Amino acid sequence: MITDIFEENKTPYRLVNSLENRYSLLCKETDGHKIISLASNLGYEVVSHPISISNGYTFGYNLSPFLFFLDGKISYEVFFQIPSLSLTKKYIIPLDKTIQNRAWDSFYMDNGIKRVCLDVELIYIITRCVFQKKDFYDCDIQWINEHKKLLKEELTQNLLKKVFFRYTERLIELIVTEQYKSIYLDYLCFKEY
Repeated sequence: MITDIFEENKTPYRLVNSLENRYSLLCKETDGHKIISLASNLGYEVVSHPISISNGYTFGYNLSPFLFFLDGKISYEVFFQIPSLSLTKKYIIPLDKTIQNRAWDSFYMDNGIKRVCLDVELIYIITRCVFQKKDFYDCDIQWINEHKKLLKEELTQNLLKKVFFRYTERLIELIVTEQYKSIYLDYLCFKEY
C-alpha cells in the first residue's frame, strides 16, 4: 500500500476514502514532487488523473491538479485539498476550509493507516455522489448507512452546511429515510436558498 511509502519517508497524509479499489489520499502540496518520485521508484505507474486540465477540467479557488498512480487494478489519487465537482460542468473546487482543517486535525488509525475522521469521509462521499456521480451507488449507500448516525451530530451538520447550505436538513432527511435515488434531482430542484 502506498501509505507505507509515506510513513517510511515521513510524508504527511490522510486516507480520505477507499472504495472500489480506489484510494483517495490527502497530502501536502509541498510533497508533490517527492510523492511522484517515490511512487515511480517503487514501480507505480504515474498517469494523468481522469479529472485533469488535459481532460477539459478547470480547477477553481487555487485547487491544484491531482496525482494519480496505478498498481495493477488498484488506483491511488492524491489530493492536496479535498475536492468537489461543482454543478458547473467540468469545474472542480476545494471543499470549505473548515472541512480541510478537520481532515488534517482529526484522524484515526486503522491498521496503521491515518484516516480522516468519519464525518469528513461521510461529507466527501456524499458530495462525490451528488456532484460527480450524480447518483448513489450501492457501495456508497452501504457505507453511508453504516455511518449515518453521524448526521445527528451538530458538528457533522455544520460541516455539511458548508457544502449544501440550506439544503442540508432536506439532504439529511432523504438519507435517513434512504431515498438516495431521489437526492440528485431533489437537490437540483431546491429553490429555498
